[in-house]
Amino acid sequence: MDELKDDLFDEHNIKKAIKKGKRKTIITVVLVSVIVFVVLNAVNFAAYSYYSQKAYKQWDAYVRLSTPNGYISETVDTRGILGGETQFKVSKNMKTKSLVLEQKQYKFGLLPSLSY
Repeated sequence: MDELKDDLFDEHNIKKAIKKGKRKTIITVVLVSVIVFVVLNAVNFAAYSYYSQKAYKQWDAYVRLSTPNGYISETVDTRGILGGETQFKVSKNMKTKSLVLEQKQYKFGLLPSLSY
C-alpha cells in the first residue's frame, strides 16, 4: 500500500505528466488556431470576391452610360477586411488608340470603412 502511494506521488511521474499535459495543450492550441485562420481567411476571400464583382459591375455600367465609347481600362484591387478598395482608369476608345480620361477609386464590401 505504501509503495502504491509512493508511485502515485513520485516526483518524476508528476513532472512527466505535466510535460505531457503541456505538450497536448500546445498542440491543441496550435491546431485550433490554424483551423480558425484558414476558415476566416476563406470567408474573407469569399466576401471580397463577391463585393468586388458587384461593385465592378455597377461602376462599369456607370462608365458605359456616362462616357461615350468609355470603358474601365485598368483596375488595381486592394484587399481589406470583408471588402477592399479598387483604383481604376476610365478610358475612351478613339478609333486608333485609347485615351485615359480619369482615374477613380472606390471602396466596397460589407464594411467599406474598414478597407485599407
